[in-house]
Amino acid sequence: MKILQTIVLGCMLTTTISNAQMSHEYVLNSVENAISKALETNPTLEVYQLQQDIAQKNYKIAKAYKLPTLTGTANGQRNVSLATTPLPGEIFGQPGETINAQFGQKYQYNAGININNNVFDWQLHLNKKIAKANVDLADLDTQAFQQKLVEQTSLYYYSALVTQEAIHINEQDLKIADSILQLTTDKFNQGLLDKIALNNSKINVNKIKQTKVSNTQQLNLYLKELHVLLGLKDNHTIVLEESLKSTPKQLLSTGTLNTDADVSMFELQKDQSELNLKYQKASLYPKLSMYSYIGKQYFSNDFGFANSVWNDYRYVGLNVSVPIFSGFTNKNKIKKAKIEFDIATQNYENELTKSKLDDEVLIENYLSGFKSLEVSMETYQLRKENSELVYQKYTEGLIRLEEYLVAFEEYLNAQNNYLNTLSNTYSYHATILSRQ
Repeated sequence: MKILQTIVLGCMLTTTISNAQMSHEYVLNSVENAISKALETNPTLEVYQLQQDIAQKNYKIAKAYKLPTLTGTANGQRNVSLATTPLPGEIFGQPGETINAQFGQKYQYNAGININNNVFDWQLHLNKKIAKANVDLADLDTQAFQQKLVEQTSLYYYSALVTQEAIHINEQDLKIADSILQLTTDKFNQGLLDKIALNNSKINVNKIKQTKVSNTQQLNLYLKELHVLLGLKDNHTIVLEESLKSTPKQLLSTGTLNTDADVSMFELQKDQSELNLKYQKASLYPKLSMYSYIGKQYFSNDFGFANSVWNDYRYVGLNVSVPIFSGFTNKNKIKKAKIEFDIATQNYENELTKSKLDDEVLIENYLSGFKSLEVSMETYQLRKENSELVYQKYTEGLIRLEEYLVAFEEYLNAQNNYLNTLSNTYSYHATILSRQ
């Protein structure tokens, strides 16, 4: 029995050590570090980059219209019945009669190369431009995602830092609340306080514990979101080394905001709509192409290649096609493309105006957030100092517990307001960081 217990214990220990070895810590020491990792290994970003590759390949395909196409052909034909041609009898010394003559041989073989070249096709030219615009759109699409990725990574990173700081403050508050509970319990046991005071002290401790649990859950959520954005493996655990910067002057200044990637995408979509309109109009233009054939022919009355006498067979031609009537299809396509272009133009102008206003609001909120943060931080520090002074009075028996709890509640409210303001300011900071 002891041997079995030893084996089981050894297996459990081995499993524990194996799990510990498989788990790895991924340390983040700055928001720049987090952003760099996200841009390097985010799995969704890799998909966007593959879409860029597809757009590049489509562009190369569209450019190939300028090059001639060469096709090798070979065929064999057995003439079961030769064509009959009526000829005047004078040719054969039989005047006044008509002779039905057959020309050709039973077997005919052809082998050669067909060459086709588009000399003028404006639609193919515009199709190349549309493909190039799709490349630019894929690039902008990737940039827009990168901008959002930087913003989300920064936001979750800062939110995790703020929440981590909140948990640290909760732990300090819990120590004070526990000491108050111990002091209140002693006074209750001595008969100096009633049951209500003791219960209030316990409630105060429970409120802080509940807040800490809630903050811990929120921190885990932020870290999981970071885990996904950074494309880390399941066995990695994120560790934040950086301490929270609570002084507003330590935050990044606004600087100059780059154009929002979404606005650039609307602009490119407008340009694409204009190209599509030109493409549809080009359906009314004539098309010019050249074609030629270079090959050999072989004729025989017997199957096979007995005498191997092949004759040259070559030709060259020019093809012009002019659209005359398409049942109003082209006309309606042009009208539709014109409407789509007008819509895209209006959407771009609306988005451009909206983006400018949003940027102004963002900077205003960011700057006002600094001022609000300074005030809330000062109020928080003052409330904390008051809470400590009132705590000393309570321990010395100069005031009642209710007075201290009121001061402590005011301190918690100021603390909550400070942390919320800090979180909001950092959220503006994350957005600005993604635009620089």
